Amino acid sequence: MKITPALTRWHFDFAGPLKTWNHYQYLIIAVDYTSNLTITKPLFSPNSNAVTDIILQIYSMFGKPRAIITDNAQAFRSEIVEQEIKRLHLKYYQSSVYNPRGNSKAERTIKMIKTALTHLEPELINWPSNLYTETNIVNNTKMVYGYAPCKIAFAKTAHIYDKKYIWLPHK
Repeated sequence: MKITPALTRWHFDFAGPLKTWNHYQYLIIAVDYTSNLTITKPLFSPNSNAVTDIILQIYSMFGKPRAIITDNAQAFRSEIVEQEIKRLHLKYYQSSVYNPRGNSKAERTIKMIKTALTHLEPELINWPSNLYTETNIVNNTKMVYGYAPCKIAFAKTAHIYDKKYIWLPHK
């Protein structure tokens, strides 16, 4: 059985459109395969620049990932993204068309982030303001193997913004 080290294989996806007051309608999400560590960012639209930005953010924080998995959204198939992937010598996989299970790690995390956001604010009007707090909570709540994603990735948990926001079930 081949073990995938944490922070080396990332699943990407977009979510949206979501209603908002400040023109952000989408979010991009990157989820580490092993730890479930999640990175999110609000966007005006799904685009290839956002994809390359998050690849470079992962590269700058954790080193070069070995592989990236996405669905077949146009932004992931752009020439800009292809050039960045070639420049960094990354393995790149796309899930089959109409097969969300191929990128289910990102799909499940999007569902969890959306649930967390609606728990904090049911109307989702201020979701961009709450996105980073909710991502922090998801990254520091016990899930996989009874550990939080931050604990798996870094052997420690980070400070959660405010305990009153914790709603995710603990195992």
